[in-house]
Amino acid sequence: MAYGDLNLSTIMPEELKGRAILAVTNDASIDINNQVLACLPGKTVVYEAVDDIVSDDPNDRLTFSVEFLNSLTPKEMPPYKLNLKPGCIIMLLRNLAPTKGLCKGTRLIVTKLQRNIIEAKRIGSANGETYFIPRIPLIPSDSNMTFKFKRKQFPVRLAYSMTINKAQGQTFEKICLMLNNPVFSHGQLYVGFSRVKSFDSVTVVAASRK
Repeated sequence: MAYGDLNLSTIMPEELKGRAILAVTNDASIDINNQVLACLPGKTVVYEAVDDIVSDDPNDRLTFSVEFLNSLTPKEMPPYKLNLKPGCIIMLLRNLAPTKGLCKGTRLIVTKLQRNIIEAKRIGSANGETYFIPRIPLIPSDSNMTFKFKRKQFPVRLAYSMTINKAQGQTFEKICLMLNNPVFSHGQLYVGFSRVKSFDSVTVVAASRK
């Protein structure tokens, strides 16, 4: 696997930056990220978001409770409870400062976790500059949702695993394709395999057929 040959409890963050586990679904990617985080050294810091329904109709507040909103993690959104550790690898979910390279999809290494700021360094940046990521209000762009809600949270997620679609345009040294769910198209599978320069750098894990 992408991390199977490494001891995650002693590994340096820089050694993980060229690796990724690519999953078919967002839920599978979230589960894998949490499993990798649990193996990393250090204390987990939990950031809870503030969720609110976006509607002028008072009935919507009764229909969509805060507890229900907390349970949602739509695509391109951070979770209600964001679990991080110093040294973990994260990905931006929004454009923050494109002129500085802080664009949606940018991967960074966390250097310090404060109450209202995440300090991080951009992977691949030669100058080693530290960036400060704040909490911001976020609204899901998922067109399949029948309502709108707002989540104030850091616009990041763990980036040890990501969906195959999210990996499009990126290149890695080694990847693991987790095919526990069927791919949506042959094109999606091609995107997964083409994220590395050699097929020797790809491991495929598929669900067993019963």
